[in-house]
Amino acid sequence: MNDGKNSSSGKSSPIMKVYLKGKEVDVYDIFSFYTKMNKELKEFETHLTGLKANLREDDIKKIKEYKKELENKSPEYIVDINGNRFHVKYREDMWNYEAKEPNVVFLTDENGKIKYVLREPRIYSPDDYEMRNFRKTCFSGETKNLDVNGYKKLFLGEFNGFDERKYLFIPEPMLLVAMNRIEKKKKINTFLPSIVPIPAMKEGQKGTKNFYYLRKYFTERGNILDVLGITLSLGLRIFPDIESNFNDIYNDGKPFMIDPDFILFGGKENREYLEIISIAKANGKGIRHKDIENKKKEHEKIYKEINLLDHIPKNTNEILKEFANWSNS
Repeated sequence: MNDGKNSSSGKSSPIMKVYLKGKEVDVYDIFSFYTKMNKELKEFETHLTGLKANLREDDIKKIKEYKKELENKSPEYIVDINGNRFHVKYREDMWNYEAKEPNVVFLTDENGKIKYVLREPRIYSPDDYEMRNFRKTCFSGETKNLDVNGYKKLFLGEFNGFDERKYLFIPEPMLLVAMNRIEKKKKINTFLPSIVPIPAMKEGQKGTKNFYYLRKYFTERGNILDVLGITLSLGLRIFPDIESNFNDIYNDGKPFMIDPDFILFGGKENREYLEIISIAKANGKGIRHKDIENKKKEHEKIYKEINLLDHIPKNTNEILKEFANWSNS
């Protein structure tokens, strides 16, 4: 990226502006389309189905058609990065007929080629649908393995430790800051891509406050084992989205995750491999328990002295400050 200077790091940072019909708007407005579309799709489904318990095949067909109509009405935002114009392309591949609010959009050049990804890392409220669904998906409807009270304190900026018999959910903005601090302090790579935080004027969706970042768009797959070795060495446990499984591992000179928004911390000794292995095998990866153990031991030599919780930001203001002074050095 050819850009202006970041006063904190001495490295360059892009100057990004967003326009709609020639008027400058906030980056938040781009993602508000997902919220609007989600609302209209749910209202259409309610009107269509009424009191019926289940959707019929014909209902699903009509919902899909209506969703396509909404997608065709998406606003034509223009994103200017250092004088270079890009068009916003909304994510559609994972929606099917359901209403969802993805946290990414793609930036395409004048030829329609994707060049960048703009992402809204979110901090979910403990009672938000996404968190409730996450607990149900990961723990078969049980919450006993997740430290809900620990997360509530983390969410409220009152964190003072967690129940080490359980897992602690770490929101993506906090994880980003922790990984960046570790990389700068220890001069090592973690499993996150190089990003450029983007300031916003409005409060974001689902508890997010002004958190957005830009990264390059990649197509080359990365090594799953390296990412597993790093995360397990840090005491982290990955739960990839159902739609993507391990397909969110890419390469940028190092392997990294493009979707690090549902990751748990369990401490150095609180790890389970069965879910990781089963997901990998189900996806045709054929990763053995021995492979993971060997890669974990390799990375533990690098990360053994690091306590992830020492690097977690205490509140949203601390995240904002870190985003304002970001460095990928």
